[in-house]
Amino acid sequence: MKTSTQLILASLLAFTTSQAFAVIKLAATSPGNFTFSVDNTALPLDTTGATSLTFKTGKANQRVAIAYNAECSFESKDVQGWIGVDVIVDGTIVAPSNSDDAMCSSDGGNVHNWTRPVMNVFYVVPAAGTHTIEVKARIGFGTGTGWMSDSSLLIWQ
Repeated sequence: MKTSTQLILASLLAFTTSQAFAVIKLAATSPGNFTFSVDNTALPLDTTGATSLTFKTGKANQRVAIAYNAECSFESKDVQGWIGVDVIVDGTIVAPSNSDDAMCSSDGGNVHNWTRPVMNVFYVVPAAGTHTIEVKARIGFGTGTGWMSDSSLLIWQ
C-alpha cells in the first residue's frame, strides 16, 4: 500500500510541476515600408523580401497558431476603403482571415491613419512535413495606396 501511495503522489507531483512550452515553428520579421495599390498583393515576410516561407510539422493534424502583425495604413479618398490580409497555408486561406477583416481603413481624407494590428489564426495542418505560408493584402473597397511595414510573423504549436 505504501508503494502505490508513493507512486500516486510522485505521479501527481510530476504532473503538477511539469511545464508546457510552445514550440516555435517560424519567426520572421520584415522591417521597412512596403506599398501596394493592387488587390491580392503578396506581402514581404522577412528581411530578404520573400513572400512565402516554410515551416515543418512532425505529425498529421498538427494544430498551429499563427500571428501576423504589421504597421498598416490605407491612403484613399474612399471613406469606406480598407485593407485586410489573408493568411495562406499550403494554398488554403485560413479562417477567419478569409473574410472582410479590416486590418486598417481609410477616413476618406487621402492621408495615412497608421495602426499596428495583429491577425491571429489557428489552423490544423492536415499532413506532417514542410509547409508554405504566405500573407496577401486585400483592398476591401475603393482605390488607393496600402502600406504595410515593420511586420512580423510567428508560427508555433
